[in-house]
Amino acid sequence: MNRKMERIRILHYLILLCLLLAACSHLPPDNVLPAERYYMPQRESPLQQQRDYQVRLANNSRYIAPEQPYQRYSTAEYNAPLDLSQTTPAPARALPAGIPLAPGDRVRVSIVEGEEFNGDYVINRDGTLRLPYLRPLPIAGLDLTRAEQALARALVEEGMFRAHFVQVSLLNLLWAPVKVQVAGAVFQPGQVQINNRSAEDIAQQLTAASGDYAPDRSLTAALQAAGGIRPDADVSHITLLRQGQRWQVDLSGILTGNPVPDIALTANDTIEVPSSGKFHPELVRPSAITPPGMRVFISNLSVPADSNAQASVNEEGTRLPYGTQLLQATVGANCVGGSSSVNSSRYVVLASYNPLTRRSEVIERNIERLVRDAGRDEFNPYLLPGDALACYDSQASDLRDIARMVTDILLPLTLLKTLR
Repeated sequence: MNRKMERIRILHYLILLCLLLAACSHLPPDNVLPAERYYMPQRESPLQQQRDYQVRLANNSRYIAPEQPYQRYSTAEYNAPLDLSQTTPAPARALPAGIPLAPGDRVRVSIVEGEEFNGDYVINRDGTLRLPYLRPLPIAGLDLTRAEQALARALVEEGMFRAHFVQVSLLNLLWAPVKVQVAGAVFQPGQVQINNRSAEDIAQQLTAASGDYAPDRSLTAALQAAGGIRPDADVSHITLLRQGQRWQVDLSGILTGNPVPDIALTANDTIEVPSSGKFHPELVRPSAITPPGMRVFISNLSVPADSNAQASVNEEGTRLPYGTQLLQATVGANCVGGSSSVNSSRYVVLASYNPLTRRSEVIERNIERLVRDAGRDEFNPYLLPGDALACYDSQASDLRDIARMVTDILLPLTLLKTLR
C-alpha cells in the first residue's frame, strides 16, 4: 500500500512538473529590459512593438518586426533601381594612360653607346632610379615612355650624351606590389596592397618576356582588395587621386557589359567611392568590383552544441555566394521543411549592420511567410558579409522538448524503483 501511494505521489509530482514547464514555455521572457537593451524582442505583443518602435530608432539598434517591410538603408524610401542608362564613360583622354612605375618595380635599361649604364635596376623606396655616374632620377608615377624621356634628359643635362644622339629604352621586368588607399562605400575601407606575388610567380615572370601588362595592379583589383563595393555605391562617379591630380572614373560598364577604363595604379594612389544613399539590388551580385562570396554566421540549434561538427555547421555552410537572400540561407541552414504541424511556426532572426546609419538591425521573419513572400526584397532581404542569422523552433517543438526532459527525469526514477 505504501509503495502504491509513493508511486501515485511521484506521478502527481511529474504531472505538476509538466504543467509548470508548459506554463513557463508560454510566458514572456524574464529579460524584459528597456527597448534600447533588447537582444531578441521576438515575444513582444504587436501593441508593444508599435509603442517601442520609435524608441528603438533613436538608439544604436533597430528591430524590424515579422510583418514590417525592411529597407536595407533607411535614407531611401525604397530599394532604388540603379539607373545606368544616363551614364557615359569618361573620355579616354581624361584618364591616365599606361602603367605608372612604383617603388620595387624592376626595369631593364638599354642605352645605345652607353654600355656602362645598361643593366637591370630596381626602383628605390623613395621612387628614384639610380644609375652609375648619375644623380638619383625620380621616375615613380611615370609610365615607361615618360620615364625614358626623363632618363634621356638627365643624360644630356649631365653631359654624358648630346641631345640628338641619346637613345634610351626601358623595359619592365617585374611589377611590384603597391599599397593604395580605398575610402568610401566599400566593405573594408583603408590601405590595401595589390599585385601580391608568390616567389614562384616572381621567378616565372622574370624568366618570361617583358611587357606592359599588370592586371592585378588596377582600379578594379584595388576595389576587390577592399572587400568590394557596397550596394549603395555610386559606381559612375569613382574618384582617383594621384600626386595632387584628380580623375573621375565610370565603372558602370562592368554591370552592363560596356567597355570599362580599368586604370593602372601606382603606390600611394587614393580611390574614393561615393555613396548614393540608396540600396541598389543590381550591385548585389558577383562581379569584378563586388565580393565573389561572403562569410555569414549561421545557427540552427535547438540546444547548444559542444562543437560545430555536432551542430552540422561547416565552413561551406557559412560561405555563401554574394547576392544570397535570407530565404536561401535559411534553407541552407536546414531551417525550412519537415513536419508542417511542428515546423510551420518556426522563425528566423537576421542580425545585420547598416554602414550608412552605423546601427545594428535585427530582422525577424516567420519562415512560412518568408517562403510565400520570397519574391519581395523588403521581406526577403539580401545578406551582406558578416551578417548573422539564427533559426528558432516553434512552440510545438518547445512542448516536445519538455516531454523529452520529463522522460529523462522519469526514466532514472523508474529504474531506481525497479532496483529496489
